[in-house]
Amino acid sequence: MQTKRDTSIKHLAPNGKLPPAVTFHRDGTLSFRDSEGRWTHHLAALPARTIMKLNRITRRRLWYRNFKVERAWAEANA
Repeated sequence: MQTKRDTSIKHLAPNGKLPPAVTFHRDGTLSFRDSEGRWTHHLAALPARTIMKLNRITRRRLWYRNFKVERAWAEANA
């Protein structure tokens, strides 16, 4: 009987670089990893060219987060 090893495969972009990644924090901020592998922490917003490189699920989470922030701001300033 063969045993299956748990391995994770990191998918690389076509140019061999790491794809961008976003981490959402509990305090409402986020961190972003660019294609060079550098992390930028606690961003308020991402550049549009970066958002288009993210996968669909991450873009949806980002849209929902921004919607909640704008809604809270509108309620506070109403």
